[in-house]
Amino acid sequence: LDFTGNLLGSRGGVMLGAATGTFAELRSLRLAFCDVGPHGAVAVASSLHSLKQLVFLDLSHCSVMDRGAMAVAEALEKAHPLESLSLFANSIGNDGGTAIMQALRSNFQLLALSIGDNQVPAVHLRVIERIISFNNQYRSLKHRNDKFEGFGHNLMAESLKTWARGDMFIAQRLLHRLQHPRDALEEEVAKLLLSEDRQSVNLDPKSTAVHLPDPHSLTELPPLGDLLSDSETQLAAQAGDVVSANGSEGDPPPA
Repeated sequence: LDFTGNLLGSRGGVMLGAATGTFAELRSLRLAFCDVGPHGAVAVASSLHSLKQLVFLDLSHCSVMDRGAMAVAEALEKAHPLESLSLFANSIGNDGGTAIMQALRSNFQLLALSIGDNQVPAVHLRVIERIISFNNQYRSLKHRNDKFEGFGHNLMAESLKTWARGDMFIAQRLLHRLQHPRDALEEEVAKLLLSEDRQSVNLDPKSTAVHLPDPHSLTELPPLGDLLSDSETQLAAQAGDVVSANGSEGDPPPA
């Protein structure tokens, strides 16, 4: 469904949000340059719980501001299957950027996010970028090992150990993902890598559990120093205004 360039305005956005909720099979919704504003964005975000097949949403240049971004973040936090999202040029500031960052802590589906040309703090952008990068790399690794019936879980577990060892950010995110396995492969990997109480992940070749800070306090992020190295923090402070992975503004992720 493509409304790109149609000036729907706030009222039109609200009406569209109410209507699209009935399109259960909708997979793509393009609203770039529709100027739906915060109220329209809230309505569209509210409809996402009914759009279980939607994988691409473009709200770029829509003036959604912090309120609209926070509504979209709430939908992302509820594990919506959305894979590509554009919030480019929407006057989003610290509040909206923080909400998106927090929501993505529990989201492993989103593979591409365009959030440039906003006022989101650079350090937030860096964390978001790492989250999107994790989602892409984890999915790729899983697809590579899923085809090895009977022993793919062993290969995947060893690959995950190598990837996460020495990187607290990756290790925390991996722990959170394996605490909520979504299929048989992840169940088997979780059995290999998680401790009996499922509160720690084994990254040691000698099978010693590594205890991590609680990754589930979604209202409070761990200190950024625990997530980013000194060099990464410096990079974040100098980062530009574009954060994306596997795609640029408005482009869906590759199949």
